Amino acid sequence: MNPIFDNSYPNDEKARQKQRKRQRRDAAQNNWFETSVNGGTMVLALLKDAADKIPAPYVKEAIGYTLAIIRIVQNVKDNKNDFQLIAIDAATLVAHVYRSYEKSEDKAHWPGKQLQEDLEFLVGTLLDIQLFAEARADNSMLHRVFNKDGDTKKIREYRTKLNHAMASFQVVAQLQTYELLRLLKDKVDSDLYQAKTSQESAKKDREEQELLLTELLAEKRRREKLEAEMHKKTAAQVLREEKAAEEMTEMKKKLRELEDKKVYLLQLKIERLKKDEESAKRRREAEEDRERLLLEEIARKERREKEKARRKAALASDSSSEEDDSEDDSSEYDDTDTEDEIIRLAAKQKARKATQKAKRRAAKTTEDYLSEAFAGAGLHPPSSLYPPPGYYAPYMGSYTPSPYPGTSPYGSPMLFPPAPPVHYHPGGKGSNMTINSGNVHTSTVSNVGNDYSHSSKPKKSSKR
Repeated sequence: MNPIFDNSYPNDEKARQKQRKRQRRDAAQNNWFETSVNGGTMVLALLKDAADKIPAPYVKEAIGYTLAIIRIVQNVKDNKNDFQLIAIDAATLVAHVYRSYEKSEDKAHWPGKQLQEDLEFLVGTLLDIQLFAEARADNSMLHRVFNKDGDTKKIREYRTKLNHAMASFQVVAQLQTYELLRLLKDKVDSDLYQAKTSQESAKKDREEQELLLTELLAEKRRREKLEAEMHKKTAAQVLREEKAAEEMTEMKKKLRELEDKKVYLLQLKIERLKKDEESAKRRREAEEDRERLLLEEIARKERREKEKARRKAALASDSSSEEDDSEDDSSEYDDTDTEDEIIRLAAKQKARKATQKAKRRAAKTTEDYLSEAFAGAGLHPPSSLYPPPGYYAPYMGSYTPSPYPGTSPYGSPMLFPPAPPVHYHPGGKGSNMTINSGNVHTSTVSNVGNDYSHSSKPKKSSKR
């Protein structure tokens, strides 16, 4: 700060001397706080800790008033030295009282009657000093200036009272200050010993805790290592199980696909066998119908020829014998050919029927083929699941009446519907298909013979 603009800065040497003197006085007061009052405060703090243990009256009050006086004296502005002296006297007196109690052999009856009266007088005096110090600490500067001399006299009176009270404690008055210091020293030594003992105990406990902590850390590391190994093994086991589950799922999927494929192939084979069987059946029926029609045609032709021969015989009575002989030879020749043809066709049809019957006995049916196919695929149902004739066996082993009797127990009408009715063979609906010239339908043969089929025999001319 610039001293030119600071009004508080001393302008002459005399003011600077006053300022230095005031600083020295303040330093001296601070030293008193550190050496006297603070020391007395520490002594009284120790005494106050023990005051609760002293059952004697007025001791606790005296200690409390003395502490209050010391606190108030620190805030007094005027006559500070006198107030400090009275505070020291009060603290010393209370310390002597406590020492008197400590040295008493009969603590149960301490204090006596006279000492109790002195304590009562001391407590009253300390209370008056406390009230006086509080009043002077709260006074204004002007009031302190006017009452400075009177306060000095009052302080001297209080000091005289304290000295009188001190004289009453003859035993305590003979004690020296060093005894009190020795008491403090013992207290400090005891505290140091306890602190040292506590430190050693704390050190021992700390070493034990460190050892225990080391063991715990080692145990923790070992446990973490075991957990890591266990986790690793568990993870590997989980991976193996997942891989095995995936392989099993893939295998089941492939098996299902293979089974579906086998079932599909079996269905195709069944359909093909049915178609082949139906085609063979149609061919056999068509062959049989053709042979039957041929036999009927031959029989009708024979009857016509015989009728024609009778007519010719009746109408040709006037013909020559040569022509009659020739015609008879031709008729005989034709009749012989017709009979031979009929016998040959009948024998051929009989042999064919015998052969087909033998084949049917020796050959396997569609049921046998289906049974072998399903057994080869491992799908052959047990005998307990076979439905009765005319029924089919759907999944889950239940039986439902089939609208198509004779359906295989290995299939379903929904999977293998029956073939549509055949319209181009006998027994079916009529159609525009004709035989030979087209004038003969499958539904009728009434006009057979009107087709003017070719004959190797020359026609005879009729004679009227």
